Amino acid sequence: MPEQTKIKVPRGACCVYADQVNTTMSPRRRHHLHTLEELSLRVVFESVVADLNLAHLLASDLRHSTLLAPLRLSSPDALRQSVAARLANLPGIMNDQVRHRLIQRLFSVAHPDRWLNAKLDVLKVLVDKSITTLDCRQQALPRQVLEVVAMSCPALTSLKVVIEQESSGSGVEWKGDSQPDPKTPSACSLPSPRTARRKASHNLPCLTTTPSHECLAGLTRLTTLHLTNGATNEVLAALGESIPGLRELRVCYSFAVTDAGLTALCLRGASMPWPLVPRGLYWLDLLPSHFNRCCSVLEEVDILGTRVSHFGLAFLLRHLPALRSLGHSPLVTSAIELLVSWRPAPAGTFTTRLRKLRDDDVSGPRLMTIALHCPDLRDMSLTHTFQEADLTSRHSHITGHVANLKHLKHLSLVNVTAQSVSEMVTVVGRQLTALTVSCRHLDVALIFTTCKSLRHLTLEGEDCQAPLTAVESFKRAALTKLQVVKIKCVLPPAYTDVIFTNALALTDVEIVFLREVRAMENCHEVKVKSTIPATFMFIT
Repeated sequence: MPEQTKIKVPRGACCVYADQVNTTMSPRRRHHLHTLEELSLRVVFESVVADLNLAHLLASDLRHSTLLAPLRLSSPDALRQSVAARLANLPGIMNDQVRHRLIQRLFSVAHPDRWLNAKLDVLKVLVDKSITTLDCRQQALPRQVLEVVAMSCPALTSLKVVIEQESSGSGVEWKGDSQPDPKTPSACSLPSPRTARRKASHNLPCLTTTPSHECLAGLTRLTTLHLTNGATNEVLAALGESIPGLRELRVCYSFAVTDAGLTALCLRGASMPWPLVPRGLYWLDLLPSHFNRCCSVLEEVDILGTRVSHFGLAFLLRHLPALRSLGHSPLVTSAIELLVSWRPAPAGTFTTRLRKLRDDDVSGPRLMTIALHCPDLRDMSLTHTFQEADLTSRHSHITGHVANLKHLKHLSLVNVTAQSVSEMVTVVGRQLTALTVSCRHLDVALIFTTCKSLRHLTLEGEDCQAPLTAVESFKRAALTKLQVVKIKCVLPPAYTDVIFTNALALTDVEIVFLREVRAMENCHEVKVKSTIPATFMFIT
């Protein structure tokens, strides 16, 4: 358990901007203290990489060196075997946590370095058949890494990797629909000769390795796959054909993924080239026999930052019966509206099992669509990009449908009118455990009175309504379960007193723009875990 630190917080203290606080009073940045075990492991690790790099040099550039010939381990194979034995026999160090740290450090640089082959040898030693979960973080050479992992970890069930790829690299397998004409290149797009030689040398190993989708196809036991930045339509097709138990798939910020990739993931025979999904709806009536086995168990598909449209999301909503989340995609509501209009039916007959939904263009009718067709929602984020959204004044019956969201626990309302916020809080506020609100003229007293089960609270806005006469009604029972609070609005000291007095489990506090300062002797002790950041900026 982390050590508990007591921080004295003056009641009603006034917080200011960080640039208005004297820099000598700002908290110092705490550096991570490395244990002796970790430091010794790092030394051994660097030594192993250096020895393996020497082995590769002995087999290539230095194979005729007379200076290295007298060495006892002048043979590259003998040196590799010695290094593998050293790394495998480290007592009490090669546990899963340390193994993950070493793997994450291997190829974390933006460009491949000259020790590439040595690090690949280290990776082959680090991974084995006993590994079931692997988080590689950001890697610069995904193909080589995936090939080693696929060969050495056949029992892998969870793989997470962030692929660092250059836009002009030859490692990308998928080509866009409209490639520029190579006969008419842009002058500004041509690299210098030195840059061209450097990129060619880096991409040369990628041309001789197994494609990413063939590597992933061998991991047949995968249930969780996070492939950020580097997924393609071919990768999705290989996953659908080869991995029947896939439950969680995240391909965020993979611009090569389109609607055609989602159909290739779901439909049988996806090894054939699939065209882009046409803007028709006949593909919503496909029979279950046309789909891969993973479609019956897929629970989460996150396609944020890809080129998937609401047509592709509608395809998933229609044919994935176990689907619970589409990540942070803002197109889910549009996909639901497409399905509702495709086959008109009585209100409420078509429902999804989504538990998480985000809408960046919310309106009254769209909120009613969500409430009618997503009754299992646990997490709902509503916002509007360009203007304050009025959700309830013109559609008073919407709140009645919102009341049917019995499982809703997390609610985010950003750039929504204060009246809409008040009506939403009145209907579902008692069941919420997390609330984020950003609007003008916010009724803070209503939130303190209604939302008694909150653990996370974020308030931001101008001209908030916080009357002192309402404090007595919620002074003793408000926010007793609160753990994290972030407030960026003007509040009277009486409201902050309620937070610091009632929230005994408070672990993270960030309060800006408090109105007055009270006597320093009125203090309250807040226990804050040392590993959790807390922001306190006070004027004394």
